[in-house]
Amino acid sequence: MICSACGGIHKGDFSSEIAYINFEKKLLEASQKGDLAEIGKVQTGGPFLKLRYLCNRCGRCWQLTVPDQAFRGEWKEVVCD
Repeated sequence: MICSACGGIHKGDFSSEIAYINFEKKLLEASQKGDLAEIGKVQTGGPFLKLRYLCNRCGRCWQLTVPDQAFRGEWKEVVCD
């Protein structure tokens, strides 16, 4: 079952800029409510900004790869460190 606080806001690649903008709004709302907490940047050495989030409801970790030019970005579940 997917937690509505983290997995219910989006999963996978962003199909368009509008999809990412809508996701950002939902992410901000979930963060302001205390459902999701940013736990830091991922140091990959790669070209894209990656941020990790912890769901305070279910304990799952998620990674946001921010879109950059032609790259659409993504929101995916990852293993917590």
